[in-house]
Amino acid sequence: MTRITVHLPNDLIAAYDEQAKALGISVEALIVRRLSQCVLHTASKPLYIDDELRRELEVALSRNYNDALTLVQDIKRCLTLQVDGVAFGLSPQLLSRLKTRCTQGATFNAFIREQVIAGLEQYVGLR
Repeated sequence: MTRITVHLPNDLIAAYDEQAKALGISVEALIVRRLSQCVLHTASKPLYIDDELRRELEVALSRNYNDALTLVQDIKRCLTLQVDGVAFGLSPQLLSRLKTRCTQGATFNAFIREQVIAGLEQYVGLR
């Protein structure tokens, strides 16, 4: 292992010190852990989801997440409609508006099925 010297602001060290104490490890060990976890994070517009926001996503999507890939896959799945083996994406805005129009105790799936059939029937002149 290589040893380096880095000059860090006192408030940054204080924040890491507090986190390290909560984990029962040294500040150095915590910084090494964080650097190791983030070494491949090289995005120009990275996103960070803290534990509170991650829990909100887990509740909303009914699943636990440990990585970004699984989260993105589930979001895509939630925005995809499949009709007779043909899958296509719907925008979040369209889904939101459709949900406001799903009334009279119908399930959302039944409502979408009715709307797709009605739209296709109208398109081919059956309505």
